[in-house]
Order: sequence, then C-alpha cells, then structure tokens
Amino acid sequence: MPSPSPANRRANPPADAPLRLAVFGDSHYACVRAAEGRVDLAGLDVEYWGHVGRRFKFLTWADGAIRATDDQTALRFAKFNDKGRTSLPAREFDAILFVGCRLYLTPIFLLVGQARADGQLLSGALIDRLILDRLTGTPTWDFAVQTARLGTRVLISPPSFPTEGGEHGWEALFPDGSALLPDDRALVWDRVQAVMAGSGVTLIPQPADTVAAGATTWLAFATDSHATTGDAEHKNADYGALVWRDALAALRGAV
Repeated sequence: MPSPSPANRRANPPADAPLRLAVFGDSHYACVRAAEGRVDLAGLDVEYWGHVGRRFKFLTWADGAIRATDDQTALRFAKFNDKGRTSLPAREFDAILFVGCRLYLTPIFLLVGQARADGQLLSGALIDRLILDRLTGTPTWDFAVQTARLGTRVLISPPSFPTEGGEHGWEALFPDGSALLPDDRALVWDRVQAVMAGSGVTLIPQPADTVAAGATTWLAFATDSHATTGDAEHKNADYGALVWRDALAALRGAV
C-alpha cells in the first residue's frame, strides 16, 4: 500500500510531541485498559473509545471518523472516553489500536485444525481467502482500512483464543479443531499478517506466551469471574499487559 500522503499527517509536530494513540474496542479492550498502569506509556497520549460489542452494530464510518448511528449509542461511547468524544475522528490520532472489535479469527484456526484431523492441509491461498472473507464481513475491518487510508497508523489485536477448558460455541462446527499444531497456528498468523498488511494494517497477534494447546488461552489469563460465569472469551489485565507490550514494540519500532 502506498505511504500515506503527508497532507494527512500532523503538520510539523514538535520534536517532543507525544504520539497520539486511541485504543478502540469492544468488551475485549477492558483487559488493555486495566493494564495501563503496568506498562511504560512515556511519549504517548492515550485515549480510549469503546463499549460492549452489541453496540457496535450501531457504528458506521462517515466523514473520516467512526461514528454512532444514533444519539444514544454516541453518548454510551462518550461516557467511557475522558474527553467525552461521541465519535472517533481518525485524523486526530497518529495511531489507533483496535482491540477485539468483533474481528474474530479463532474459527479459521479451528478450521485448519479440523482439516488436519480430517487428513487435509489447506493451501495458503485458501487460508488467505478465508481470512479476507471473514474480515470483509465485519464492519470494523472497513473502519480500520478507511483509517489507514487517511494516514493514521492502524494496529489490530483480535479477540483472544477461548480460555482452555471453556466452551466457546464452535465445538459443533469444529469437533476436532484442537488438532491444530503450533506450525499450523504460526502459518495462519503469517497469512493474517500478510492480508492485513496489504491494506496498510499492522497485526498484533495473540501473545505467544498466552497460548495453550491448539487455539486456546492459558487459564492464568482468564478473568476473575471465569470460574463462576464460564466466561472463556474475555481476559484479565495480565493478558492486557502483554498486548500492550507487543503493540508498543510495533509502534515504537516504527517511530
């Protein structure tokens, strides 16, 4: 993808100006927000803009910003932003980190594992097609692409793999998805990275030190309520700190 036009960047920022970073997410971003105090955010001006996933169906892209389609949703997002923003204008940030944002990739990993269990290996081209189809079927992917086109750096940390031992809802579709091998997992991440890079987006894969067998996450990263609620989807601040670690490495490596 061509480099963003200089006209879309901050005009001659002072040498000591902080990098303006927005963290945009659904309920998955809670772990990142909870971990803020555990990481060194020197040189960054961080804002959060997000809400629970069911509100995301009331978001759209218009006039260079992620916007709510109704006033109630706008106010819900504003409530959790320190500046009370009712929209997320891309040009006001140097980078936006998408966390969760309904961009579920776990089914692709499980499909690759199921194929292995069935004695089949999926080609890289087919995996690319599956990834692209999944991304383009999710409105937040379009938000990411549109943001990148305006010259704002975009990083995506997809929803994590389900916590080991928990139910995730895909068991019926992929009963043997756990046959996924580490090499299979690495291949899928490589293909996701390539597909996203083709649209100017940087992937932040699930931190390798959080991944258990197959496409699952170690129990140590489950939320405190996991034992009582069975929530296998969301993760704790320990997980969020590792997402920060990898996202900051990507950001600072490009500054």
